[in-house]
Order: sequence, then C-alpha cells, then structure tokens
Amino acid sequence: MQNNTIILGGFETVYMKKLALYLGSRMGEQISVGIADRPSEGENDGTVWIGSEDFLEEVKKSRGDSNCIILSEEELNREDSVCRYQSCERLYQQIIAIYGRFYAVPETMRSQKQKWIVLTGCVTTSELSAFAATCAMILAERSRVLYLNLSGCSGMEKLFLLDKGVDLSDLTEALRRDETVYPEAYVRQMEDINYIMPPANPMILSELTEEDMARLIEAIGRRTDYRYVVTALGSACRGSDRLFQLASRIFLLTEKGHLKDCGNSEWSDFIALSRGTKESGAERIALPKIEADSSGTHLLHGWQEGAIGQLARIYLEGEK
Repeated sequence: MQNNTIILGGFETVYMKKLALYLGSRMGEQISVGIADRPSEGENDGTVWIGSEDFLEEVKKSRGDSNCIILSEEELNREDSVCRYQSCERLYQQIIAIYGRFYAVPETMRSQKQKWIVLTGCVTTSELSAFAATCAMILAERSRVLYLNLSGCSGMEKLFLLDKGVDLSDLTEALRRDETVYPEAYVRQMEDINYIMPPANPMILSELTEEDMARLIEAIGRRTDYRYVVTALGSACRGSDRLFQLASRIFLLTEKGHLKDCGNSEWSDFIALSRGTKESGAERIALPKIEADSSGTHLLHGWQEGAIGQLARIYLEGEK
C-alpha cells in the first residue's frame, strides 16, 4: 500500500514543527507529516514536499519532478502555492486541496466500522445543533469525530463565532464534478471536533438530490478515518432516508406538549418507513432547555460538563 507523506522544509524549525503538528492532528492516520533539512531525507514515492521556493528548487534538483507546494511570502496566484501567513486551519484546507490533485487520497483502512449517529426531531434547529455538537464533543474525548449539520439556519456561525469559508454546498459541488474528492479539504475544526459548515444559503439543502447524499456518504465513509459521524438533521431532505438506513443510532429529540408529540410521531413513522421496519428504532430523548447567554466555542465546554452533557453521556454510553 502506498505510504502517503507530507514533508516540510526550508523554514525555521519552530514554525515547521508547529505547522507539522497541526497538519498531523488534522489528517489523522491517512497521511503522515514530517520535517526535513535536506531533500535526500525523503524516501517514498507518495511524498508531497511543502516549503520555501529555494528549498523546493533543491528538491527538484535532487529528486527530479517531485510534487511540491510552495509556502510563499505573498499571494502568488498559482495552483501550487499557498501564502504562509494564514491560520494553521486555513493552511491545512488549502494544502490538502492541492494534495488531492497530486495523489488519490488513500481510502481508509479501519479495523472498526464507522458509526453514524443521526439526531432529529421536533425541536428548534438551534437546540438540535447545540445538542448534536455536545454529543460530538463528548465522543471526541476518545475518538475522531465529524460533525455534519444538515439544518438550515442552524445558528452555528453566529453561536460559535465561526468564520465564513467552505461549506457543505462547496463539497457537494465538488463531488458532483469529481466523486474522488477528498472531504477533508472541506472540513474545519471547532475545539475538539471536526465539522462541515452548513450551507450559507439554507435553500441549498432543499436542492440536494439522492445522488448528492449518496456521494457525500460514500466520500465520508471511504476517504476519512472518523470513528463517528454525528449528523444533525433539521428536516427531511432528499436522501435523508439513506441516513436513517445507515445510522447505527438515531436520537429523536422531544419536548413536552401535544404539538411536539404529534410531530415526533410522524418523524418516527418516516424513520421506520426509511429503514423498512415496523418500528423506527429511534431513541427518544426529552430535551431540556438549552441556555446560551453569549456566543463562542466556550459554550461547548459548558454544555459538555453540565446537565446537557450528562444527559448526552447517558445515551451515548448505551443507557436508556
């Protein structure tokens, strides 16, 4: 099996160590990241070299036509160049996107099957998103987790003070053009969890097709190494039946009141229909009020350690 590697060189050691550590933590086990003082230190054919222009010139002289990504001092407007003066997260996204043009990113070799947990129900999309993100934070204590939010106007951007950037619509369009796209180029990080930003335009969710959902599920399942995929589904969209068929756990969030009971009864019927079973198999969770008196990712830690987190742990650990 090809050993895929990224090697950094040509900059001060402290900078390269910091970037290498970040890239390594974001890439999981699929691609290794190292640092080299000289081009001769790289060994395998699956290497992408990242560094200063001078260092990469030495790489090409020493190793021939190698795949290289320039970390430039300014924007060069080149497909093989990334400006180094950006956040580690932004550098990661741009580097992994270029990497995917050089090599087919390896399909994940897992000893354990990836588990999808789908959360839905007749609660507000903001409450659904908050509880789903809390579940993702708890699971991230022991495993790599992807948080996938399929809810329109979820409040994520404003609630957690997230920067605008690539989102689900960008990934969907990329998969329509090329089914071998590496999803990690569209994944961002929030505290201990990785996430795909919901579309800035919520109308895009209604435009998803069955094929879009199938490609998304296939790409995440085969070309990422997340142990869990926590999915917040605010309303049924095309292909949501595939999510229910795939899910190892389904949490149906409920609130008190006859109106909510009727809505969740229909949700349960739809889930059962999607799975081709008499019963939905969904686990009902009576959701208490979730408070947030400010914005920021610190909210995740508060929920994780508070009553919401305790409730989530009960279900995530399999207790009813």
